Amino acid sequence: MNNFINIAGTLCDIKKSHTERSGQDIYSANVSMNIEKKHIKVPVQFKDNVKQVYNLKEDSHVNLYGELRTKNLKQDNDKSKLSVFAFITQGNRQINNYNEVVLTGFICKKSKIINKKSHNICSVIIAVKRNNDTVHDFIPCVGHNLNANLFRDMKLRTNIKVIGKFVNREYYDHKEQCTKTTYEVLVRDIQVLP
Repeated sequence: MNNFINIAGTLCDIKKSHTERSGQDIYSANVSMNIEKKHIKVPVQFKDNVKQVYNLKEDSHVNLYGELRTKNLKQDNDKSKLSVFAFITQGNRQINNYNEVVLTGFICKKSKIINKKSHNICSVIIAVKRNNDTVHDFIPCVGHNLNANLFRDMKLRTNIKVIGKFVNREYYDHKEQCTKTTYEVLVRDIQVLP
């Protein structure tokens, strides 16, 4: 699989998002969890048939499997929304606050390394082909220290596999003068592929 995510937590904020051309309803929600003493809400989407088969409702405990997907936002130029598209779920309550992402793709954009208090940070965008092999999603990933140095030294179009977790972070947008939330993959392991 090129694009895999497994998260576990509590389902909340369920609402109908839109209807596909096929007539299938798509729902959006959040999975609430605590990761390393930080509470996060991970945005998820799932089809009506997944909702019905797994009886998904508000405050359900879920163990979701799916892939990360990006969607271009028309109202924000050059911005995209990152969320989890869930295919299957389990109600295993013994697995809680779990968050793992595995991506295989190529680096299509990278930023310069930032050094904050002797701590290196480097962001990249990885183009990842969806598991149905039709579309690429462009997933923002961030590496710290050694991983930041590896990202800095890799060339564009380097084929890699990353393992990490789906996280959010807040930042202040000086142009719009407000605090915004962005989602990305915090990378803990990088493998260069042939």
